[in-house]
Amino acid sequence: MMDGFRTTKDTDVVDSCSSTLDFATADKITLVWGVVVVFLDMCSDAILVYEHLVAGNTAYFGLTITFILLPSWIITWVSLRWYITESHDPQYKEYRMNPWGMVVCHVFQLAIAYRSFRSLSYGLRSQDTKRRPEQRRTYYQLMLWEDNDASVLRLIEAFLEAVPQVLLQAYIINTSQQSQSTELVQKVSIAFGTLSAAWAVVSYARTVRLSRDDHLNLSWPATVVCFLWRLHVLMPRLTALALFAACFEWILFPLCICRWVLMFTWLACTLHVSQFPQRKDKLLFKAALAGIYVFCMVDLSPGSRRWRYTLFYSATFVENSLLLGLWFFFMQVKPWYTTLALVGSFCSFCVGIAFMVVYYAFMHPNATAVSRVADSTSQRPKRTSDSSNSQGGVNKEEITHGYKETPV
Repeated sequence: MMDGFRTTKDTDVVDSCSSTLDFATADKITLVWGVVVVFLDMCSDAILVYEHLVAGNTAYFGLTITFILLPSWIITWVSLRWYITESHDPQYKEYRMNPWGMVVCHVFQLAIAYRSFRSLSYGLRSQDTKRRPEQRRTYYQLMLWEDNDASVLRLIEAFLEAVPQVLLQAYIINTSQQSQSTELVQKVSIAFGTLSAAWAVVSYARTVRLSRDDHLNLSWPATVVCFLWRLHVLMPRLTALALFAACFEWILFPLCICRWVLMFTWLACTLHVSQFPQRKDKLLFKAALAGIYVFCMVDLSPGSRRWRYTLFYSATFVENSLLLGLWFFFMQVKPWYTTLALVGSFCSFCVGIAFMVVYYAFMHPNATAVSRVADSTSQRPKRTSDSSNSQGGVNKEEITHGYKETPV
């Protein structure tokens, strides 16, 4: 059975967290910021539902509230399933929080916020030097587990709720006349939805690194650069899909299905998933991941990412260009933002790729580690490779190995 992305067997021992129990201020800010982004996105969507209802837009009201409630129910069900799995393991029962708080928060569809709060609470308890070392270590492991589950739920929320909501509201803006107040709320919802999706990917990358003792954590500057990379690549993708839908409407669905089939085939052939023992679970996971690949790439495969990123982003750039080109040539009335959409999408994508290059060249944890080792080595007398290895010297191959097997 699965609890987040971990198996029940993984909870038998607490041995995968950092020996130093690092829980920096940046980690606390990241947890709070993730909740704030999701909360702002939810509030803007709720106001949008009210605006559509008051304006008498029954169809838009129904679609908007469906895109809010259905993903929320799925997230709640997944989170509750994980809690049921946890309840079967009595090992950490004395460390768990009051279950009534969990029930209330899930009733009100606040699974992500609740897990983030639990992660923050466990993290703060792990830093209490008055507790016994084994207690602090247990709280630290619980913090990592809750953060892992919250990051996975944020990914689900981002690509089941936020991204479809962005496309829906962008389609409505481009195809029908709305009141100024409704259109303003729609634009705010689009902005928060895009930010939420980009941050969900970055949050997951941070969580994966934080939970691995053999991998360096993302620094705060690296997190910002990674977020800018994801945001600037995601914006033109959503713009292309939304404008294409405004012109060709339902044709967008078979287009996305074709993209999903291609991505699923690619992942089925190349991605090895060790977390799921059963083949059907692996296929379901790859199918869900392929849905994310329709919009952006979350690379979980080991090995060099250069060619995978090159292939994915080249194909995405070509597809975005085709979608925008078809929209431009077949749109009967050219809106005022035509040039802005075309030029802005191209520039945003290029800026995103530039941020990705900067991230991997200078900001990636292993890139900075190699740089520090190289600097320290250059200041010491040269030794032969044999003597270096025999005296515990740092091997560059060992440092870069973690980079190859860590998402983002």
